[in-house]
Amino acid sequence: MPKISIIVPVYNSALFLERYLDSIINQTFQDFELILIEDGSDDKSPQICKHYQQKDRRIQLFYEQHSGQSVARNLGLTKSQGKYICFIDSDDYVTSDYLERLYEVIAQEKVDLVSCQMRGESYLKSLTPKESGKLTYFQTNDDLMAAYLQESPFSFGPVTKLYHRALLEGIYFSEHKIYEDYYFNYQYFSKISSEVAIDFVGYFYIQNQESTVRKSFDLRQLDNITEQHKVIKEVKEKYPEYLPIAAYNLAWGYYWIIIKCLALLKENKAKSKEYLKLIRNYLIDDQEILQRALALKTKREKWTIKMVKSCPNIIWWAYNIRFYFK
Repeated sequence: MPKISIIVPVYNSALFLERYLDSIINQTFQDFELILIEDGSDDKSPQICKHYQQKDRRIQLFYEQHSGQSVARNLGLTKSQGKYICFIDSDDYVTSDYLERLYEVIAQEKVDLVSCQMRGESYLKSLTPKESGKLTYFQTNDDLMAAYLQESPFSFGPVTKLYHRALLEGIYFSEHKIYEDYYFNYQYFSKISSEVAIDFVGYFYIQNQESTVRKSFDLRQLDNITEQHKVIKEVKEKYPEYLPIAAYNLAWGYYWIIIKCLALLKENKAKSKEYLKLIRNYLIDDQEILQRALALKTKREKWTIKMVKSCPNIIWWAYNIRFYFK
């Protein structure tokens, strides 16, 4: 049995896939299995996956009919055999010592989770910042939850982390959803009591225009809100002192999808206006919980949400004029 199972959904990643796969098979830590879930790509991703599988016996390849990232990751979890689980996206890549650094800490410190830092690819073009390699310890569940909900030093996503497979029992990604990783990680963090964060940048993401966070607005973006509702429901019961932080995340989530919806003006003015009114209905339903949120950080964020809730047509026309004259 391998020590680490790496789970990777693959969909139309041909442009980046070879670099990603090379960064994995050339790891200094070699005791792993790489589980590729080919999710119905219509580019050369299936051929690339098959080619690498034939070269390396540690690679397992499974196929889905474009069921989405969450379904692919769940399939990977059911097929995994490693003691530890690692998620990496197929359009990203990692440093050659990524697995080694994470494994050494989780094995030596005997903690429930270990994480490192992530940067965009542009980071490599700047002067290399100093990394101390410092280990930051979290030794109670309360401290871990506070850190997670504030997204510091952990990201909401599943990458940059090494999980205990046994502790993931019963935890799965919400299928056919996007932004499903927020509740997935919340469930894991609510179960554990120790973690080490390493001051080490081992993971690099690509500014892929096809990624979930960069795509134009559609109704699936509202999954951001419904997935946060799951977290807020449980935070109310288990961590009421952190409800203002969870509510802040919800408020910022609303700001994020409002901006994406307004940007849709460039493509479809009528749809943008229709969706903005739908978001307003969600905002009104969440009014009570949003009143308990920590204050948003900028006037722009506060004003945008306030205007959508009270006068969505005004903000729509304001952005409409802005794009017209841009």
